Amino acid sequence: MSNRVKKYQAMLFPVFDIALNGLNYFFQIFISWYLIPENYGVLNSLLSFLAIILVVGIAFQTYTAKEVAKGKLKEVNIEGIFKTSIFYMSVVFAILLITSPLIHGFTRGSYSAIILIMIISLVNILLSISRGIFQGSEEFFNLNKSFYIEVISKMLFILVAIRLFRNVEVILISILVGMTISLIYGLIKNRTKFKINRSSFKEITIKEHYLKIVKVIIANFFFYFFTSIDMIMVNFYLPKESGIYAVVLKYSQVLQFVSLSIMTVFVTMLSNSLNNKAEFDNKVRKLFALILVLSIGTVIFYKLVAPYTVEMFFGAIYKEARDYLWMGVVPYIFMIYTFLIININVILERTRYLWILFIGAILITILITIFHSNIQSIFIIESIFYFSLMTILLIQFKVERR
Repeated sequence: MSNRVKKYQAMLFPVFDIALNGLNYFFQIFISWYLIPENYGVLNSLLSFLAIILVVGIAFQTYTAKEVAKGKLKEVNIEGIFKTSIFYMSVVFAILLITSPLIHGFTRGSYSAIILIMIISLVNILLSISRGIFQGSEEFFNLNKSFYIEVISKMLFILVAIRLFRNVEVILISILVGMTISLIYGLIKNRTKFKINRSSFKEITIKEHYLKIVKVIIANFFFYFFTSIDMIMVNFYLPKESGIYAVVLKYSQVLQFVSLSIMTVFVTMLSNSLNNKAEFDNKVRKLFALILVLSIGTVIFYKLVAPYTVEMFFGAIYKEARDYLWMGVVPYIFMIYTFLIININVILERTRYLWILFIGAILITILITIFHSNIQSIFIIESIFYFSLMTILLIQFKVERR
């Protein structure tokens, strides 16, 4: 494939990515029509927990993409990553199996749902390696196809299945079906890169891979922890209001999806300006300003217009969510700026900020545990917390930048 076509793929990828999030958003709206609010809250609690587990898969995609991009796409490297994935799959399965009673009590999900979560997390690791090869090879169209195949497959499955089985398990099965079909597509497309020589396979050690992947897992963990822990805890402490909270989050996450797609483009631009401090800082300021304009517009829209769309999209049973839309998006604005600073630190290869995130993860869990009397109090606590976290990270960034 020519360099011009590859560049064209890179420009179109964010557009297709945002459109894909639109399909996923419709998927969430559709299933809300068939579940009572409390079950919808349980589902989103399980999905939030799953999002934290899928950090391992994301780490494998990132690491595989880096290896491929470095021009190290050799049989032994792919085999090494594959062998390392078996190690991590075993660890993930063992941890989930041992903690399944705790997961059952905390998410209020059934044991059959937890088993499905286990299987999905294992399939996702293999799928992520396949997508990492696409990403590292700059095959962005194939990467887009992989995502679209997953989403469209699960939507087609759920369109039929949820009319027959209106429960949480059938939705998790649809996710598994989508990932499996996408995995098959990836294996077929990358079949020439998965030539495993059994004799050399035995000689491959995971030591060169698993320590590097651990670092990537840690860097991504906090992002998914912060976007998931509140839903899990609301479902635990306020089960009757968890469905309403889930709907509010769906609106807030629209801003997150758009912002992350914009960041994806800017990360490459910032990386290219790494050795030019003035140009780098100028692009950072532009990105901060762009997110600010987008955030202000979102708050105004969610205050004045979006409340009238809740019943239209999710039904009258979720109408209470309209009173919290603008409050729900405020902590997400500060969270997005926090993620932006984290991305800049990753580009600059800094690690001290991870200690701040570690302390922050403990603190937000404690705060929600103490202040969870209602949905409004949780949004207020989150807004104060993420504003403070953003401020601390920004101060640290400026001090280290000097």
